[in-house]
Amino acid sequence: MPLKKLPPFANTNAKLNSLASDFILEIEGGEVAKGQINSRWTRLESIYRNQPDATGTTVIEDFPAEHIPLVQPKIDRIIDSYIGALRQSKSMVTVIPMDTAQREAANELQRGLNAIAEVCKIPRAVRKVTQDSCVAGIGFYYAPFDPKEGFSFHSIHPNDIIITPASYVEIKNAILVGPRYYRTISEINEKQENGEYFGKPGSITAGDSPDEYASGRDTNFDKTSAEVTSTSSNQSGGKENDSDPRGVEVRLGWWYKNLDNTECKWWQVLVAVKQQVMLDIEPWPYSRPPLFDQRAWDEPIKFWPATSIAQSLQGLQIKYTEAINLFMAGSWYAAIPPTIITGGQLEKGVTQFKVGGIYQQKQGPPIQAQVIPCAFNGDTFPSIINKIEQIADAVSGVSANGSGQALPGDTTATEATILAGNQDARLKAYINHFCYALEEIFEYIYEVCKVHPATMRNAYPFLTDKFFEALGTPVRFEVTGKNPANLPQQLLQNAELAMTLAQDPESRIKKDVLTKILIDASNFNSNETLYYSDEEWQQKQEQAQQMMQMQAMAAGQEGGGQ
Repeated sequence: MPLKKLPPFANTNAKLNSLASDFILEIEGGEVAKGQINSRWTRLESIYRNQPDATGTTVIEDFPAEHIPLVQPKIDRIIDSYIGALRQSKSMVTVIPMDTAQREAANELQRGLNAIAEVCKIPRAVRKVTQDSCVAGIGFYYAPFDPKEGFSFHSIHPNDIIITPASYVEIKNAILVGPRYYRTISEINEKQENGEYFGKPGSITAGDSPDEYASGRDTNFDKTSAEVTSTSSNQSGGKENDSDPRGVEVRLGWWYKNLDNTECKWWQVLVAVKQQVMLDIEPWPYSRPPLFDQRAWDEPIKFWPATSIAQSLQGLQIKYTEAINLFMAGSWYAAIPPTIITGGQLEKGVTQFKVGGIYQQKQGPPIQAQVIPCAFNGDTFPSIINKIEQIADAVSGVSANGSGQALPGDTTATEATILAGNQDARLKAYINHFCYALEEIFEYIYEVCKVHPATMRNAYPFLTDKFFEALGTPVRFEVTGKNPANLPQQLLQNAELAMTLAQDPESRIKKDVLTKILIDASNFNSNETLYYSDEEWQQKQEQAQQMMQMQAMAAGQEGGGQ
């Protein structure tokens, strides 16, 4: 297969690699802008994952502190609430027309886009992205589109994302954004040979440590996404004598730049970073990159978040662990205090007594035991621990009861009601912010459908002609879980009320439209087509009319006979 042809604006390897150098300079600027935020995220993740030494401090010698979960149950409650809101309806997104006269077209788009979301299994990525949003303050969806297989959705850890300049708040306004991952030298050789990458096979020989590629870290960019193949697969591409497992750090990025002397536009770029080699560069046909950031709240000053839910709880988590461990250690020392023994010896060199044990004394003077009393008073600890929990509840907006823990025994019914109301309000605020990312994703899917309708038809043959006819309709998108009015229960309630009003003979409400809304909101799960096609409905109407005519004729004949 011939080598990949160089683009007109970089028709020599020197020009191409000069672009690669410029691209890498942008990346380095983005790394500098992130500062030490990566190490902060690593620390917060260890707290969330309840790693034994995440917050442990040695309170008493030989009594190692155990990490006591405080952050994780609250964040998990937030994640579960969001996923639960998304699952309340079979429709993940509601499509709202800019012109109410185009409601039917919007309905067709809604059915098609929700079918795509179901096939692509978007909710699979939601949990990890939302976890990152709560722990790090930001999470990322990556939504590549393959003409043969359609969309796929992955989460990318923020450690592996670069954006520049970091002063921009939105990805679509950036100059460069993209993830980091690793490829083996063998994989790069194979793609060069197939004409997918620039350069000759074997042109990249310097790789990084194979361990760095193979093991990575559990917070790393999902190696199954963005064309990254598993290290357990045949890394030689089927060539037994051409296997090189060394990893090469690769940056996949979207670069907003005027490269072809026309205008600034998005370019998809792939660069081997340490080798400073351009592997691929192609024009990007869409208005934004396929990366979408999700946050728990807005920070309009800069892109990278200054804090997160986990960070706001970090200090409380440390004090929580210290308080409970100190309480436990003190209780143990009070229950089993140290003892000094003088005179004589015990058989078998006993240094610790067991409950109910019988010990023989060696010959010698009588043994005298002196217990060293522990002046520990644990009476204040429950109130201290409860106070820490209350502050954590207020900071996170998730009560102990909401995260699966019992409220303090002295909590009144009124206080419990207030706590539940405050929690619902905060959870709703989190969910509303989380939903922005999914709404941008559906905007992007809609744009891809408009730009490449034939490709979308091939990738998703279940999309109807009416769906493609509706493309171009001015619409906006609202994730269903964001607005209670879009949930099936509320739709049913509203439709039933409207159906009651429709019984008025002078009502102008369309009963057939209401019937469809009621049926759709009922979430019928059946493989059977519920609605008559236009042809079937016309035939049914004609049959009914013929029946009425025959009945009228029969009645007329009976009357004439009398």
